[in-house]
Amino acid sequence: GKELGMKSLVVDRAHSLFLDLWLWSGVLGVISFVGFAGGIIWEYIKKDRNKNWIFIASIASFFAFSAFNPVPIPMWILFFWVLAMISQA
Repeated sequence: GKELGMKSLVVDRAHSLFLDLWLWSGVLGVISFVGFAGGIIWEYIKKDRNKNWIFIASIASFFAFSAFNPVPIPMWILFFWVLAMISQA
């Protein structure tokens, strides 16, 4: 039969964003990343009385997804786009 060519496949990333950040950046990297996103969300919640909860739900779903799955590049783009929308609101 045909081989799939995956014998030489090497996965160098963890299947959890937080574990991956911890391995590559240490505890300070995890704290910085969560603090960065959390700070933007906190300012959005404090500032805007008519909150669009879809933004907060999007960030929460990103964190839930990335806790158990590797994060592809389109998800990173969407994550930072949502953070930018929140910071401009």
